[in-house]
Amino acid sequence: MKRIFIFFTVFVTAQLAAQIQVDTITQLRTPITESSGLLFMNGAFITHNDSDNDPVLYQIDTLTGYAQRTVFIENASNRDWEDLAVDQAYLYIGDIGNNQGSRQDLCIYKVALSDFWAGDTVTADTIAFSYADQSSFTPMPFQTNFDAEGLVARGDSLYVFTKQWGNAGTRGYAIPKAPGNYTVNATVALPLASGLVTGADYLSDYVPGINLLALTINQIGSPRINFYLDQGGAFGTGGHYSFGTSVYGSIQVEAISITPNKFYITAEQFGNQLGFLSSATIPPFMAINEQIGIVPITLFPNPGRQKFAVMMPNGATIKNIAVYNAQGQALNLDCPIIGNHQFVLNQPPGVYMVMLLFTDGRRGLEQLIITE
Repeated sequence: MKRIFIFFTVFVTAQLAAQIQVDTITQLRTPITESSGLLFMNGAFITHNDSDNDPVLYQIDTLTGYAQRTVFIENASNRDWEDLAVDQAYLYIGDIGNNQGSRQDLCIYKVALSDFWAGDTVTADTIAFSYADQSSFTPMPFQTNFDAEGLVARGDSLYVFTKQWGNAGTRGYAIPKAPGNYTVNATVALPLASGLVTGADYLSDYVPGINLLALTINQIGSPRINFYLDQGGAFGTGGHYSFGTSVYGSIQVEAISITPNKFYITAEQFGNQLGFLSSATIPPFMAINEQIGIVPITLFPNPGRQKFAVMMPNGATIKNIAVYNAQGQALNLDCPIIGNHQFVLNQPPGVYMVMLLFTDGRRGLEQLIITE
């Protein structure tokens, strides 16, 4: 595993700096040359190529960068696939690229997860849509506000996030998950300082009651990621993370998949530079912590097993505990609390994210490694 150091800049009310280690998991190899969407589920990385390629999903072999598994969508075409989304029952493929603004066949393919995992050839339902606020379909290459590369599943809807060449912002359009043909309105508008949206992901219950939207932003020389808090249906600023190395500045980061303690990104091939799949383990987001009351805690022993103690703010008392696995899935676990500062977590060896909710409403978040 190749290790690359990337510097992120976090903007809150003042500018803070943090150094975060990024691991390149693998370089992507033929046929995965234009990775444009990414899912991390069941311990597997799923991606697809960009426009005018086969209607195929690839499972990435993280040791070699080749396709470990290929799933063909037999009743679909890849006009301009740009992103992936997933919920508990379905996988969604966004054929939403539209860099000339002239397409009238935008759609999202809907594939049952049970079919995807069971076979190498599947059929999809089609969710067709158009933008209610688009009145002209005259080609406007790289000027249109109706291109899109971001797709997320949020509640009972899908959201397409546009790549606004004209206004340098993004809008989120809510689309029903049921197959059909829809004319959709923008329900979310998010400013971007500069750059264009190239990918999106959405994490429900990043902490209890608070969801997280992540957008990858292509900015010449310095691609970045913007995080937004989603509380009660309204998006607020979370954090702005800027890649600061020449390697990442020379290519386009195309896709993102987030978990409570990690995010994963892919980039497409750029000239002789192979595309890649990378990951970053992020300490609790500074910008988010200030808004939702996350306070510093330390779990020990860490690594350890079964019984753990907590070093936490004075006067804090643990109310309950939430535990997430390495894939970002919330685990329904009974974690007995011993006194005010100790708890029991009897789980198999692995990496977990532990969220403590205190009686005063504050939260503590820390990664925990359980050993044999």
